[in-house]
Amino acid sequence: MDVNSIIITIFFYVKKGQEEKFLEYEKRVLPILENYGGELVFRWRPGNSEYAYWRNEAPFEVHMLSFGSEKGLSNYLKDENRIKNAPLFQESILKTVLFEGSLKSSL
Repeated sequence: MDVNSIIITIFFYVKKGQEEKFLEYEKRVLPILENYGGELVFRWRPGNSEYAYWRNEAPFEVHMLSFGSEKGLSNYLKDENRIKNAPLFQESILKTVLFEGSLKSSL
């Protein structure tokens, strides 16, 4: 990740009983990130962690992604294989919360 990186943080809320479908989707699409200058910076499953506070329900998983450019992110979102696997995502996801930002060297 460099100073010009685009950072995306996504909270994934998965429908009960659809966890395996969501994990299959991830298995198929996360490797594609590299084709577009993207990187999975971290993936976290908060579960019942005593170190996490959630006012309401906790997400199933949280991802932080990094892309070297806006174009890379845009092309990833249009990737044919990602789109082909979209039904797995749509069938398994209750909702997502997405934050987009950039890496700054200082405040």
